[in-house]
Amino acid sequence: MIIYYALALKLFATIVVFCKANLKELYGLDYSPLFWWLTVGWIVEYCFLQSWWILSKAISPWATYILLLGFGSITHMVLMCFHYGFNVKYFFGFLLILSGVAVSKV
Repeated sequence: MIIYYALALKLFATIVVFCKANLKELYGLDYSPLFWWLTVGWIVEYCFLQSWWILSKAISPWATYILLLGFGSITHMVLMCFHYGFNVKYFFGFLLILSGVAVSKV
């Protein structure tokens, strides 16, 4: 159950970072980096660090690193497909990430 909480924190932080990175192009809003840091930057960092520490206590640090990188990359690709439309490059990237995670578990 605690692993799902850690992945939910990572999911939330990844969605916030994606929206921050694409805010001007998607919604026409332009905020300064200082505004973002003061409003949501510290929350995102807290979520990233909490997910890391929760998972590193439950599983090994290397498995945590692989799991969080794979989960974050897949989440980012899904968001890119949702906002910008499907692209074959995203699908091949998804397959490469999954194969890397599978090889690392062997």
